[in-house]
Order: sequence, then C-alpha cells, then structure tokens
Amino acid sequence: LRRNLEPYINSPVPEIDVLWTHLSSDDRWLRFTARKALEHQDVSRWREQALSETEPIAAIEALIALCHQGTPQDRNAVLTALNRIEISALSQEQLLALLRAYELSCIRLGKPTSAQAATIRARLSPLFPHATSSANHMLCELLVYLNDASVVPRAMTLLADTSPQEDQIRTARALTQASRGWTSETQRQFLAWLGSARHFTGGKQLTERLRDIRVDFLKLLSDTQQQQFSEEIATLDKPLEVEEVVPAQPVVKDWKLTDLEPHLASVTQNRSFKNARQALLAANCLKCHRIGSTGAQIGPDLSNVGKRFDSRAILESIIEPSKVMDPKYLYTVYVLSSGKIVTGRPVGVSKTTITVETDPIRQTTVPVLREEIEEAVLSKTSPMPASLINVLSQEDILDLLAYLKAGGDPGAAAFQQSN
Repeated sequence: LRRNLEPYINSPVPEIDVLWTHLSSDDRWLRFTARKALEHQDVSRWREQALSETEPIAAIEALIALCHQGTPQDRNAVLTALNRIEISALSQEQLLALLRAYELSCIRLGKPTSAQAATIRARLSPLFPHATSSANHMLCELLVYLNDASVVPRAMTLLADTSPQEDQIRTARALTQASRGWTSETQRQFLAWLGSARHFTGGKQLTERLRDIRVDFLKLLSDTQQQQFSEEIATLDKPLEVEEVVPAQPVVKDWKLTDLEPHLASVTQNRSFKNARQALLAANCLKCHRIGSTGAQIGPDLSNVGKRFDSRAILESIIEPSKVMDPKYLYTVYVLSSGKIVTGRPVGVSKTTITVETDPIRQTTVPVLREEIEEAVLSKTSPMPASLINVLSQEDILDLLAYLKAGGDPGAAAFQQSN
C-alpha cells in the first residue's frame, strides 16, 4: 500500500482523498508517505481541507504539510487550526507531532504575534516539564522561543545529576537563548552546572559544545552581572583535577619494538583479560582513548583498531607514536613575536584571538593574539607520549595487545584459557 502511494510523490494524484485517508493511519510509514505525496500536490487542492480537518492525527499531518508548502499568509489559519487540537487526547507520539507542527509554523510561516504567542504558551506551558525527555526537548525550545517567563526556573530542575547528561545538554542549549525569566539564583545555578558539566564523558566534540553553551550563556549576562559572578566564571577556567586511575608505576624497561616483536605470536592465546584491563589503566590509555563504552575521545577511538591492524603495527604505534600520525589529531605550534611558543589544538577562533587547548585532559587553554603569531606549523611530534608502556612488564604488554586486538571483548579467543 505504501508503494502504491509513492508514485504520487512525483505525479498528480487523481483525488486528494486517495492520500488523505492515510494521514490518520496507525502505520507511521503510511502516514509519512501520504504526507510527503500530499506536499507534492498543488497546495490549492488541499489547503482548505487541511485547515478544516477535525480528526487530530490527520489534522496534524496535514498542517505539517501546509507548513512545508504554504506561505506566511497561511500562518494565522495554521495556528488557529493547531490551537483547536485537544492536547489531552493525544498520545506521546502524537504530542511530539503537534509540537513539531508548532515549530515548523514558527520556522517557515513566521513568528507568531504577541497574542498568538500568549495563546500557545498557555497551551504548552502546563506540560513542562514533561515525563519524557523528547517532549521536554521540544517544549523547552518552543517556550524559550515564545518568551515564556517561567520556563527558566522549571528547566533548571532538569539540570540535575539524576538526568542523563544528553538531556541536560539539550536543556542547557535551549536556555542559552532565553532572554526572560533569569534571576541571580538561576544564573548562579547555571554557572554551577557549567562547572559540573566539565566532568561529562562523551565524544570528541563534547568539550567544544559545552564551551559553546558557556559562551552563549555569558552573552546573556550584563557587565555588572559578569562582575557579580566573576568568582564562579573564573572557576570554569581552572584546570580540571585529574584523578589517577591507578597509583604511579615504576619504570620496568625502556621498551623497543625489537624487544617484543619475537613474542607477538603469543598475543592470540592464553592471555589474561583482568591483567589486560590493569595494563590499560596503568598505561593511562583511557585518559585519551575510547575502547568500547569506556574512556575518553581526545585521541582516536581504539574499539576497532584490532580489525584494521595486526599486533606488530599496533605495538609500533604505541612505542613510536610519531612515526605515523593522523593529521586530525596533530597539534599546531604557534611561534609568537615575543619568542614564546604555544603548542596545542585550536578550539576557538575569533577576529583577534585563537584559543589553544594545551592540555586536553585538564582542558587547559591559552589565548593567543593573532597579531602576535609569526608562524604556525603542524607539530611533527605526536601528542601521545612515547614511553607509556615502559611501566608494564612483557606479559602486561602482550595482554594489552590482546585486549586491543579484541576490542575489549572478554569473550575473545585470546582470553580463553586452554588446558
């Protein structure tokens, strides 16, 4: 049935009802296909039907289509039709569709008038915070856009340790656009959240996105307010205290590739998974690399390194990290007119300044004035130290290689003890 509807995405449908019947289907794929086909029909054929539809699901789908294909002149009628839909009768999926329709109306048909915004706020504000994170995400964005004065204090309750960090980031992102509803207390709470968010774990760009949130939030503060919170803001620039995962280990040997190459055949059998994990921690691998669901992503993700390289290549990259380097992870060396040299990764660029992250683990940054830069070249030395495995024994290293080859899988053949 879906395939029978798809041709009308590229050609006129004989009767609009051929599509309209499926706008309220229980099958989401059918609803989507019918709506996309409707959007490719002449809007004059179905505009009035969309605005007068009373069945909630069909109405929402048709109004989304009209938001895509209508003009700003349709805004008032679309909002009137959306406001007619009884929210309490909607399921979770239907509520999200309604919220999306409101968003599309604002994006494509124009910003509501003050009176229209007040009507929408009155409908949506009682729903926030919602029991689900997906609804909270859209409600928060809409209420911020509509200048709801109460959204800030209510959204702050979502910036709690008990909320998933992804939900907290989405809420914080929306709040940086809120121009109303802030108090000294909520501003202080948000600064405290920025401090705690520095300990979040995630992908390579997490730190940059959190920095964007911080920059946008500080733009909301007046000079007087920034002075008032100067101590809290200064705290955000302090290097993170990095806890030692394991106590510092004594150097065992300055390992060379020739020392270990003759023993690589034993990587594939009778290895210790427990000892491999300890070796991983002792060599501080997880401070920069992610393996499976653990570790950071300052450097390359090592989850699949064992599928791409053999044991010798992996060992060589550990012992001689500067021999072959991925350009994405190279540092830049900035030579300044004062003779000072700053080495790190550029994480922020403005008209006058480049912010250089010199220590990604502690998130230490140094501002470099662009007018003072005499030369900027890519470093020929890997950010990864060359002596990390010198604290490990030969068996530790072989266990570590087995762990990397297996992608951290304890069920790998190398960790099954043979009789």
